[in-house]
Amino acid sequence: MKESEAKPLKGIHVLDLGLGLPASIVTKLLVEYGATVVRLEPEHGDPFYEIHPAYRIWQQGKTIASYSPSVLKTELSRADICVAGGEDFPGVNWRHDLASFRAEYPALVILNLRAGPESGGDDFPAVELLAQAKSGLVFEHYSDRPAVTALPIGSYGAAFHGFAALLAALWARNLTGIGDIVTTSLVQGAIRWCDSIWFDAENTPPGFNGVFPKGIVPLRFRCADGKYINFAPGVDNFFPRLYALLGIEADPEDLAAADKNKLNNTDPSNYFGDMATISRYAEKWRRDDLLAAVQANDLPGEAVLLPGECWDDPQTIENGVIESNEDGWSHTARPVVVRSTGTLAAPLKVADVSAADAPLKGVRIIDFGSFAAGPHASVILGDLGADVIKVERLDGDPMRRGFHHFAASNRGKRSIAIDGKHPDGLTVIQRLCARADAVHHNFRPGVSKKLGIDAATLKAINPAIVVLESSAYGERGPKSMMPGFDSVFQGICGHQSVASGKGNPPGLYRFAPIDYGTGMLGAVGLMLGLTQRQRFNSGAEAHESLLNTGIYMISELVRQADGRFIGVPQTSADQLGVHPAESLYQTQDGWIAVAARSEAMAKQFAAAVHLRLENPRSAWGDTEYTALKARLRELSTTQALDALRAAGVWVAECQPGITAVLDDPAMEACGLVLRSQLKTIGHARQVGRAVNFASRKLPVEGRSYLPDIGEHTREILADHGFSSAEINDLVERGIVK
Repeated sequence: MKESEAKPLKGIHVLDLGLGLPASIVTKLLVEYGATVVRLEPEHGDPFYEIHPAYRIWQQGKTIASYSPSVLKTELSRADICVAGGEDFPGVNWRHDLASFRAEYPALVILNLRAGPESGGDDFPAVELLAQAKSGLVFEHYSDRPAVTALPIGSYGAAFHGFAALLAALWARNLTGIGDIVTTSLVQGAIRWCDSIWFDAENTPPGFNGVFPKGIVPLRFRCADGKYINFAPGVDNFFPRLYALLGIEADPEDLAAADKNKLNNTDPSNYFGDMATISRYAEKWRRDDLLAAVQANDLPGEAVLLPGECWDDPQTIENGVIESNEDGWSHTARPVVVRSTGTLAAPLKVADVSAADAPLKGVRIIDFGSFAAGPHASVILGDLGADVIKVERLDGDPMRRGFHHFAASNRGKRSIAIDGKHPDGLTVIQRLCARADAVHHNFRPGVSKKLGIDAATLKAINPAIVVLESSAYGERGPKSMMPGFDSVFQGICGHQSVASGKGNPPGLYRFAPIDYGTGMLGAVGLMLGLTQRQRFNSGAEAHESLLNTGIYMISELVRQADGRFIGVPQTSADQLGVHPAESLYQTQDGWIAVAARSEAMAKQFAAAVHLRLENPRSAWGDTEYTALKARLRELSTTQALDALRAAGVWVAECQPGITAVLDDPAMEACGLVLRSQLKTIGHARQVGRAVNFASRKLPVEGRSYLPDIGEHTREILADHGFSSAEINDLVERGIVK
């Protein structure tokens, strides 16, 4: 962290009772943004030091104390925040009575990281693999079989949503003096990545199902030197420009159809058009030469790299998202930069908030975001009670043509449409910002200044404002002006290289994890800025990028002092797991997920299916995997589940994706599924929030509503002091819609 960066959590005391990846990501972020963290570990040790090579680095900056009841009581008595839960491990009982903590220390803010939602009924161990199986995510890759997401998506989803909600609870505690228990889970964390692909509607007009199909082959091509390049068709005239660059002749009408994603392909291997032809021309180039030509033509494309290969890229270095410790090991660092914009002349007046209100009641956010990553940040804070005003062009957010993505990132907002390039339109925008708590956008660097909504300009209008700027590569640096999209960063950051299993060509996660991860971290950035303002009476600006997100979402990767990378196990070639004892298995009539995480449980696993395996778990390989697969195929799902559970083996049935979630009353009860009645599609169900509060009432009414372009223009202008005559004049002159 550079000296100029703010530490919004300086002076906040945290008790860390968490285990494993999700809890470590949260507490690592708390340290990086200034909190003092004391960590207590199980009396007989924390097994995750042996599971995650980065685990010791994740504990840097904390005070690790020996556990005893008296030490626990002492640390609770002085803590502002307690982080509990996380991953489970056989034989380690490290769950705590959080309700009793809260009863004794009512100002304490607690984050509880579970396996599944509290309303979910059956409790099961908190293991990433089991959460992916229980969430149905394993059936979202292919139409005919399940696959494990190599990226621990449930853990990162729980960590990012949990951290943003934790900061919102701290915000409310600082207003009311009353803390709360914030709960999220690996299942909720996994499902939130399906925002854009899990949408069920009564009517489906043309263009409704505009999401990537299962089994999609990305626009990645092998070049003459055996290296891969990846493209993202997210700019105007992408295919005509790409074909011209490669020297491919094609029917202009076909290229125009491909450019508008109107090919109506049913074959996922050719979803983007004639992949074989593009491949033949791409493989004539050396990758670096083709990449230089692509980037010189301002087309979104990048090299497909292994995890860690982009760490020494000058842009990564400029962003400061990689740091080294005193032992010479390199690791990920804070993904969002937060800076103070100066002390305010007087403390701000705040909304009247009670202990039962939504935590962000009274917070107003002006959202200039478009597409997915930008506006997704504020939809998360809207779920926590913020009033979000979406500012659109007169013809609307371009993402409106992709219904699912638009719904995922814009539900529950109020819309105003403004011609921001007209001087009177800019005046309207600046009057909105003068009364806002926060503003965010995802323009390219420099564009916000041209539009008059950059942090410096807005500070002059509203010194207390918090500004979040989201970019592709970063706010400055050699690549800062390049276009960037989710799949490009899946490639350069290493996600594509591990997405498809050992020995297979690079794959693609169809649920856009970099876009939506940037949205999640944008919510974190907004909350850090608001926390900086609340605690230190200053304005703030925050900066994030798709590149930082892509790198940070492989935080389990570390580079040793000798330059070797470790920490990211790749899934098997069939993409069913990372180890025979922690894998998906097919039965006679379905699929199950087995997580035998210890040597003892692995022996129980083998014995339960009547196999005698001589090697210890640590030495299991293809031989054991083949034997286990064959034996489980002889059993029905019920037989396999009964036998393994009777033997004390952790196991779960793989749920069939969207139907299992949207039809589950428990998912609706916790707010993870939202129902609505929309104008064009009738009754609809979609993914909602990923967190719950023990005491504070989170909004449900209107959270799934999708506004028309400018639907709330008159209402919003009236809220901001415009007279009826002024509003009518602006509408008549086409300044607003």
